[in-house]
Amino acid sequence: MPQDFLIEEVRERRRQVLAEHGNDLKKLVEAIQRDQAEEPERYVNLKKLKSRMSPSGGSGSRTE
Repeated sequence: MPQDFLIEEVRERRRQVLAEHGNDLKKLVEAIQRDQAEEPERYVNLKKLKSRMSPSGGSGSRTE
């Protein structure tokens, strides 16, 4: 089976980020939540995105 370099790169970065937080998933989640509270514009708000995509959401709506 051929090696997928993109997948390997993503996995390696995931390992690095987790190691930066002591390999503790709870600490990583807390750090992400802290960062999101400080800089919310850097994160996607799924509730806002879904409301824009709904038929009653305005100009960016789509039909299914």
